[in-house]
Amino acid sequence: MLVQISALLDAPVYRLLGIESHDGNLRNLEEELAKRNEALARNAEREQLLAQANKKRGLILLLSFITMLATLSVRNERLAVFLIFGCMAASLVVLYVHLGLLTAVSTAEQNLGLLRLTTLFDLGVLAVAAAVVVLRQSEIEISLKSEKWLAAAITSAVMLFGGFIAPKLPYNRHTGLRLPWTLQDEDTWNAAHRAIGALSLPCALLNLAANLAIANAEAVSIAIIALWVAIPSVLSLICFLKKHRR
Repeated sequence: MLVQISALLDAPVYRLLGIESHDGNLRNLEEELAKRNEALARNAEREQLLAQANKKRGLILLLSFITMLATLSVRNERLAVFLIFGCMAASLVVLYVHLGLLTAVSTAEQNLGLLRLTTLFDLGVLAVAAAVVVLRQSEIEISLKSEKWLAAAITSAVMLFGGFIAPKLPYNRHTGLRLPWTLQDEDTWNAAHRAIGALSLPCALLNLAANLAIANAEAVSIAIIALWVAIPSVLSLICFLKKHRR
């Protein structure tokens, strides 16, 4: 193809490739062609991986859409629960299996290991929630006090796990505290997740204490969760603004 273009433009091939001098042998030209071919091969591989990732994302979106439809339209409670938790679990399994492809994170084993651990934790929380719903629909009665403590235990466990994993998460656009400013700057991302790590233990203990001391602690738990997310968000925004004003 380069030879044909060269003939049409009446210009030597090495000049088309931006090689200003030609020393009478083809070594420079061959090296340049090899580099261009390698770059084309890398681009083709990236496009192929992107197409595969888009298919997997499309599958997760489809499962999420089915979950929403089941929530809104299925009247049979048992069937609705099966569809909702089944689709959510299937989405997490797809994410787990294709984690490196979907998150576009470095394939370093440590990075993928952290993301896999997060996905497995999500599956565990989902399994507990599904078990509680199934028990409520069965003949086994769960007291309001037990439900209250279970909810407090789950939210505190999420906070503690978030505090453990957040400072170690690799910078990426698919997992973690995904805000416009954290996605634009890696230092801001790291600041937000360090703040989550520092706040997690106090917030988890405060959540448990509130459920122990207050009869109706739902509003307090919601406020604690909101602060757990809001404080790192505001601190990271301040960090981002200071950095980019320089």
